[in-house]
Amino acid sequence: MKLFLKGLSLFLTGYLIFMLIAFPESSMQGAKSALLLASDAVIPSLFPFFVVSHLLTGMGVPQWMSKHLSQCMIPLFGISGSGALAVVLGVISGYPVGAETVKNLYISGACTKDEAEKLLMFCNNAGPLFVVGTLGVGIFHSRQLGFLLYGIHLVSALMTGWMFRRYGRRGAGSALLPPSVPERCTPAILGEAVERGVTSVLKVCGFVVFFGVVGAVLPQTPIRPFLYGITEITGGIRSLAESGVCGRWLLPMVSMLLAFSGVSILFQTAGILHPSGLSLRPYLLGKVCQGILAFTLTWLALAFFPQVVPTASMMQISQEYSVRGISVAVALMGLWIAIKKASLVNSRDAEYRRLPKKQSPQGLPWGHPKKNPNKTPEWESPQTHGGTGEPFLRHDS
Repeated sequence: MKLFLKGLSLFLTGYLIFMLIAFPESSMQGAKSALLLASDAVIPSLFPFFVVSHLLTGMGVPQWMSKHLSQCMIPLFGISGSGALAVVLGVISGYPVGAETVKNLYISGACTKDEAEKLLMFCNNAGPLFVVGTLGVGIFHSRQLGFLLYGIHLVSALMTGWMFRRYGRRGAGSALLPPSVPERCTPAILGEAVERGVTSVLKVCGFVVFFGVVGAVLPQTPIRPFLYGITEITGGIRSLAESGVCGRWLLPMVSMLLAFSGVSILFQTAGILHPSGLSLRPYLLGKVCQGILAFTLTWLALAFFPQVVPTASMMQISQEYSVRGISVAVALMGLWIAIKKASLVNSRDAEYRRLPKKQSPQGLPWGHPKKNPNKTPEWESPQTHGGTGEPFLRHDS
């Protein structure tokens, strides 16, 4: 998986450099649209859930869930009750909050590595705000269609979790937990949650802008909307809706792309999971399975409810964005820089205080001779007196 991601990254980087030189106008427009999308939709919808995920994990909510919900979570998904937090946040927040929650559960010791990788297969999903708001109302101009897509998306995710409930290694090695984090006070947990939330959402916005540029410079071919959807789901689904695909095929393809999540979400998830050491193979396997299930369920739903098939009049896509969202992104980036700078200063101060006294004497100026006891002070060093070459002898009274 690491070799695949490395090769894909090199290919996308080379392709993007070439297209930036060959088509600078399209690249600039794609970056602008992606930046506005990130500031207007990604930050408001994901940042609160990132903070909530860290906050609940730090306050011990997964341990409470493990005690009270294991009896229903183990038969359904083969995981302990602590995984219910990832399931809930994964279906009400959006990509990639589910992956962030799973990582927090594993690092805090609330689940094993086996359970964490199993959770990744079905807990990282699109949220109702994106599916109903952005897709249903914004693209298809139908709230009912948005709820239908979200319902199928949710059912396909839970079915994937149930199908892979016996997935994973067995043995003592899979039962080892990482070291638990000691208990801390609520203000400290909240401060750390905000700091990590800012870092995570800025990382996600960076991926959105990068893959927005990649999608904007894709070659104009008949399969471009589908390739765009595999690369980045928001712009890809919009492009697919504008392409004039037959209504009977459009919704199943949209549902499949929504469940698969795209290469952009794959890299976002990889970036979030990298510090934990969790594997991406189960995640990719679960996304492929969920995409197939979502396509099949949507096709069956349209067979029983043909009146919900989108018509041509519903495909009038609005591309207006709020320019004031840029100021939100800039302010959030400034907050992140300030937090990082304060954390660096505090860490340096703490390290300075831990040094031995002889290396950092308190209350002494930097030029004081006791600063370096192994160095002979200048007023004790041999000096020549009057140019005679004779050493200057100090007479102490």
